This record gives sequence, structure tokens and C-alpha cells, in this order.
Amino acid sequence: MKHVSKLWPICLIVIGLVCSGCSSTLQEENKALVRRVMVEIDADDWEAASKLHSPDFIYHGPHESMTMTREDLGQAIAGLHSAFPDFRREINDMVAEGDKVAVRMTYYGTHKGEYEGIPATGKKTK
Repeated sequence: MKHVSKLWPICLIVIGLVCSGCSSTLQEENKALVRRVMVEIDADDWEAASKLHSPDFIYHGPHESMTMTREDLGQAIAGLHSAFPDFRREINDMVAEGDKVAVRMTYYGTHKGEYEGIPATGKKTK
């Protein structure tokens, strides 16, 4: 089932953060915040990760029509962890400019449960 490995392409995620006069120190703090969110998500601790998001947070995915609220994102992540219990990400690149942080990453996991209608294959994905 080759299509399983296409579930997690290398992604570029841009996260807007609030900032005024964004110094390089603040940009490094914003990058650290993004890393912390990713650690909490990879540890399947959405409760901790969600506290690092603004209540009016909107996720903008790789497709223009793919937007999610904080709650929607939490459900999507729960689905990922259910289907891929060893889900994790590796940061390939991270750049901060102004009040934005862009991340290019690779996703990993073993497909052990149904995901978006695709039955478990037991295959490792990247």
C-alpha cells in the first residue's frame, strides 16, 4: 500500500506569533516555543500543547482549504496517535522572521490503526 507513505509528506508549516519589534532574541524564543509544542504533540500530550496555543488559534495546512481550530487540530492529532502510536516528527529546517516561524519537517510512524479510512498496514512510514 504505497499510499500510506504519502500521508506525511515533508511539510512546511508557518506559525504566526504575536510580537512587537521582533528582535532576534524574540525570534529564538518563538522557535523554542514551536519546538516545545512539537515535543508535547509527539508525546501525545495535547492538553499541554493546546495551552501553548491562543484560544483563537487557526492552523493553516499545506492546502489552502485545510484550516482547523485548536480543538479540530487536537482531534486530528489524536487520530494520528491512534493510527500511528509511535508518531514523531523530525525538524529538518526552522526559520524565524518577524513574528513568524516556518518549519520543514519529516513525519514518522508505524501504521497500526485505521487512518482516514485506510486500514492498518503495519508498515513504517516516513
